[in-house]
Amino acid sequence: IEVNPAGTLDENQPQVAADPYGHVYVAWWISQTASSGGGIYLSYSLNNGLTFSSPFRVSTSPGQQPHHFQRSPDLAADDKYLHVVWYSDAEFEFNVHYTRAPVNATMTSLSTSNFEEARILNYDTQQDDSDQTHPKIAAAGGNVVVVWNDFRDENGFNEYMTDKKFSNNQYTKKIWKTLNDNSSVYYTVSHDYGGNFSVGGNKDAKLNIGDSFNQIFPSVAMDPTGRVVFVAWTDLRYNNTDRAAIFGRVSTDSGDTFGTERRISEFYRSSYNALPSVAVSLDGRTVYAAWESNRGHPVNNDIYFGTSLDTNHRPEGVRFQFGSLVQNEFNISFAWEMTHIADFAYYEVHFSTQQGFTPSPSTLYTRIYDQSQTSVMIEGLTPNTTYYATVIVVDTEGLASTNNPLIEARTLKINIPPRLQQRIPDLTFHEDQGDGIGLLNLTGYFWDDYFLGYNYSLYYKVDPPFERQGNITAIVRNNGFGPLVDFSQREANWYGTERFRIIAYDLGKDGVQSGDDLSASSNWFNVTVLPTNDAPVIIEVQDMLGNIRRVTGDEITFAGDVGAQQDSEYELIVRGEDVDGDPITYTVNTTKVTVTPDLEHPTTIVHLSFTPRDEDVGVFLFTLNASDPTGDYDLLQFNITVKNRNDPPHFTEVAGQPLPPNRTVVLEGVEGEPLWFTVKGDDPDIRFGDVLELSSSFSRFYISQIDARTFNVSFTPTNDDALSGTVSADLFLKDKFKTEAIGGPVHVIITVLNKNEPPVIVSPPTAIAVMDMEPPASSGTFNVNESVRFTVEISDPDGDAVTVVWDFGDNSSKEGFTVEHTYRKMGRYIVNITYSDGTVSLYTTMIIRISSDGDDDNDGLWDALEMKFFGDLSHGPDEDFDGDGYTNRDEIGIHLKLTPTSALNEDYWDPTDRKSNPEYVGGDNKPSDNRTGINKGLVIGVISIAIVASVIAGVALFLRARMRKREEEEEKALEKIELKTKEEIEERRRIYGDEIRVGEILKPEGTAVAEEEIDLEGVIYHEAEDEVSIHDLPSLEKKERGEEGLGWVSAAGPVFDEAAPGPYFGEAMELESVEVDEESGVVDWSEVKE
Repeated sequence: IEVNPAGTLDENQPQVAADPYGHVYVAWWISQTASSGGGIYLSYSLNNGLTFSSPFRVSTSPGQQPHHFQRSPDLAADDKYLHVVWYSDAEFEFNVHYTRAPVNATMTSLSTSNFEEARILNYDTQQDDSDQTHPKIAAAGGNVVVVWNDFRDENGFNEYMTDKKFSNNQYTKKIWKTLNDNSSVYYTVSHDYGGNFSVGGNKDAKLNIGDSFNQIFPSVAMDPTGRVVFVAWTDLRYNNTDRAAIFGRVSTDSGDTFGTERRISEFYRSSYNALPSVAVSLDGRTVYAAWESNRGHPVNNDIYFGTSLDTNHRPEGVRFQFGSLVQNEFNISFAWEMTHIADFAYYEVHFSTQQGFTPSPSTLYTRIYDQSQTSVMIEGLTPNTTYYATVIVVDTEGLASTNNPLIEARTLKINIPPRLQQRIPDLTFHEDQGDGIGLLNLTGYFWDDYFLGYNYSLYYKVDPPFERQGNITAIVRNNGFGPLVDFSQREANWYGTERFRIIAYDLGKDGVQSGDDLSASSNWFNVTVLPTNDAPVIIEVQDMLGNIRRVTGDEITFAGDVGAQQDSEYELIVRGEDVDGDPITYTVNTTKVTVTPDLEHPTTIVHLSFTPRDEDVGVFLFTLNASDPTGDYDLLQFNITVKNRNDPPHFTEVAGQPLPPNRTVVLEGVEGEPLWFTVKGDDPDIRFGDVLELSSSFSRFYISQIDARTFNVSFTPTNDDALSGTVSADLFLKDKFKTEAIGGPVHVIITVLNKNEPPVIVSPPTAIAVMDMEPPASSGTFNVNESVRFTVEISDPDGDAVTVVWDFGDNSSKEGFTVEHTYRKMGRYIVNITYSDGTVSLYTTMIIRISSDGDDDNDGLWDALEMKFFGDLSHGPDEDFDGDGYTNRDEIGIHLKLTPTSALNEDYWDPTDRKSNPEYVGGDNKPSDNRTGINKGLVIGVISIAIVASVIAGVALFLRARMRKREEEEEKALEKIELKTKEEIEERRRIYGDEIRVGEILKPEGTAVAEEEIDLEGVIYHEAEDEVSIHDLPSLEKKERGEEGLGWVSAAGPVFDEAAPGPYFGEAMELESVEVDEESGVVDWSEVKE
């Protein structure tokens, strides 16, 4: 029957259990991480194994993550629960996990939800890389026992503790790779069906005895009552990779205690006995074990079986402790260890001079009946002889161990004292030079017969001993060059001679320094200390406060109250000493310090003085040399803390030049152009955190700091500055303590050069009919022969004289801010106004329309005078409004040939006031109304004149009507052009927006523009494909340089250059073209095309 469905997952190590109700359970593990479907799986049968359920995952380890593994399950069932154990790395190390699910006779299903959350049974759950693996479980009568491999006493779970079976005995062989892991068998017990686990009040306990080597892969079984528990395991305690045995222990109280640890498998040299499986009989009186072994087969394993721990086995041999071996001339001693056995009888100690001897009564030295006595001394041996010994273990039934190792030892020669090989000569070394250290090497002076390889060596003493030595001391020491004797003086500056001898000792029989050591003495020899010149020594220093300090090293420090102050004199007094009485000469390594010998003690005392400056602030270092006439010397370094005194800052440079003696700097600037210059200063205290600040008496100087010593001053002269000619300011340099610069401020004078600016139109040009006296306008309609006054208000920022030239568009011009002009013909005139300051010119235009001769209603009356006197044009020419006998034509008719000027001078009659007629004003330039003097001839003449006048008037009216019609046609044509222009302007505003910039390229979306140039009321747009561009007019500066180019001039404003805002749609512009001679490069301005 296939329990698990066929699949691609690797499923391993099935375990089976059955409960009392005929239910069968199979568990196994899948070698994948939890996230990949791995874990402990279970399938069950409710019909004694005829069919099985679908597998489900049991493992629900606490802290389980998707990358964790669960391995090696085991299970057991009793009358209440199904118990499952496994090991997992969910806690960063491998631990033993346990869960259970209730079972009964009537249950119909089982699933993951029936199992409790897994618990960790072992005590060691810290993240310390100690692992617990391969658990086994047994359950009966409410008792549950779990055993496992435990590595808490070693360095971690060895990679060779595999769960896989290998062919050709590789599985067993890989077990021995764990010899250094020191694993043990641990267990825990529950007496309430797995509800709680403990051992003697602890969570778990070790089952095997001792800590050495490995006990691995335990197996456990119980009798049906749960009273008898049998545990067996693979044991590698022999410390030999050629052997492994099966050991076990039995409990008769449900696992609370276990009996004696016994070896189950027989000893057989070079055999592997591993992986036991155990069982307990139904009555609990017999236990069984089966295991694999390669006894007698180097490659293949056989299966062995053993029953009952009461069966006797041959005892194992002892293990020698080789470090315990002691040997001398007549005896040897050694110790061993072994596992305690219950049926111990005695040890047999055998020895022989033959290597590989066979123990026999003739080789027996003694029997030891105390199992705890594990050492022996074999006495009465021959000196300088090699012996071999072994220990045999015999049990109470007479079985003897066969795996008995040998120990080799050699007795020593009989000790004789060392001897002196040669005399030690007299020795010398120099006073206070240290050349007595290692002066005497004792190698070769003494000889000992045991020195060559028999654990004997010599040690040495000096006579007299150290505590009784005089002015010269001698000490023996050992180094890689042999035993050396160090000689030195007890006191400095002593010299003379003393006597010594050397005593050499061997280590005697016991090999240590003791009373049995034998010795030999050398001859007495002299050691002489030769006198040498002593260097002077600097003894003490007195500071400024009178404190005297002893010199204890190579340097001395003065700080705080006894330190120095910048620019203040500082003095120290130094005293030296020369034990030879030589005079001391003092020098220093700097010229800043003055050395003055003391007047009273010039050879020993010196005065050191100096005045620290800015560069010395901080720690001032110098070295004092005290020397005697032979050149021997003593050095002392002085570390003197110099306190800073605030120094004023000072200017070093302005505008790239050193500061002049008069502290006045003259610079040159140009109106409207930024001027900047650097100012540099310095302060000795900058290195101590001082900060420079630069300020100015001139508010328009902008000052920025570049670095600790450099500032940037910027300033843009204005037109007012150019008019005044110069700008003056004082620069002030201070430190953070507001200390002003040495010498005070620096005076800066900037000569500002004028940069000519074009005139400025204050009010745009306007035009007004002189006789109308109406408000002025920038454009308008006037009459033929009507005087028009043109006015503009303009100024020049530079104060230059400005000329205004009016080009009236009818080949006439005038100069002046206000001029009058009379047009003689109807039409549309563009008035060009030029403003010039002699260097720069501006151009604007205005449009003037001349529509008629002043009588638009053709009634023979001046329209302007009609509006003046009547307020409208409704009165006819033949009316006599004021009843003075003169018609309106007589008084304000156009036949009077009035001009706007004469009209303003009132060279006409007032048709609304009879007092203005000739009878009142005496004027004779108009017809008379004196009818009393009229005669017939005069009447006829008048009538004739009237007829002629009527004919002329008719002709005039005809011509006037034709002219009026032509004027109306022209007006309508102009209106159509203006309307079309406005429509085109609105269309381009819709496409391109209300405003554009000079030089801007416009790309209207979704609009295809034909490649053409369109003149819109003086504005020329160049359109190509889907782009529209407007080019700027070169500035006058470009013209002066002779550069060729195109640009635009506003018809109502100043010249636009690249920096000026662009024109608006609909604004009148003029395009100028400049031609350049290709050979000379000279611009010909005589031909300027508009």
